[in-house]
Amino acid sequence: MQFVHHAEENGLFTADEAFDHAVLMKVLPKFNGSRGKLQQALFELIHWCRTPAILNSEGRSAYESRLTKFQEDGKSFDAIAISDADTVDENWRYPATGRRASLMMQDLYTDGFASFG
Repeated sequence: MQFVHHAEENGLFTADEAFDHAVLMKVLPKFNGSRGKLQQALFELIHWCRTPAILNSEGRSAYESRLTKFQEDGKSFDAIAISDADTVDENWRYPATGRRASLMMQDLYTDGFASFG
């Protein structure tokens, strides 16, 4: 929390940007394991990174369908953060964490295992 406070106070980041980077650096590296262990946790984290207005059940179903289609089409999951009508500014509250979590989700689908490193 000191990082967030000082980053905002010194004009380096907004509070949301600083918090995004803090989660990316300190929380996400703790996520590692098999698909069965991480898939639901990463899916929830990706939803958490999106703006709250999108977190209704309809939006969640649509987003899960997009992840599945990206996987079936062999596309990179992190592209979901910047593709179609989605832009980072409009639909992502924590874009850096969301993109990295999406890459980890892709690793789960392709390798059956994911880690931050």
